[in-house]
Amino acid sequence: MRKVSALASELRHDLHYCDLMSAEEVGPARLGQLIREARRARRWTQRDLAEESGVSIETIKRYENGKTNSPEADLIRNIIRALNIPVVEIPIALGLVTRDELDPPPAPPRQFDPLVEEAIAILRDPDMSETARQGALTYLQFLQNQNTPETRKPGTGESRPRAS
Repeated sequence: MRKVSALASELRHDLHYCDLMSAEEVGPARLGQLIREARRARRWTQRDLAEESGVSIETIKRYENGKTNSPEADLIRNIIRALNIPVVEIPIALGLVTRDELDPPPAPPRQFDPLVEEAIAILRDPDMSETARQGALTYLQFLQNQNTPETRKPGTGESRPRAS
């Protein structure tokens, strides 16, 4: 027979472990917490949520209390739809993925020709007035229109005057 002090020590260790676990690590309990917090933020009762989602109040109570190991996808969808919770929160709450894993990596910086970079820098200059910026943009568009296929000399990239 084990000593009471050994059992008490194990119990303290287990309770300490539970305190250290993050909410994401407990899966269905975290999902239940998410549902409860969203419901309370709307000042809904569990009965209100049941009516809005079409899910039984017993199921909502079970989910909110983390009393299920495998929440039913259709029921969870109905609940989160009623609460207006983004669907991506479900796998995060269940601990299937982290928020970082869902965020796409940043797009690589775009590389432009140095002249294009210079034009962008000029157009982004905070000291340039909006009128000057619009004038510069209009002029660039004019130049672009002057270099269309119908205004190029055959066999070259040079522009020829447009016929009026």
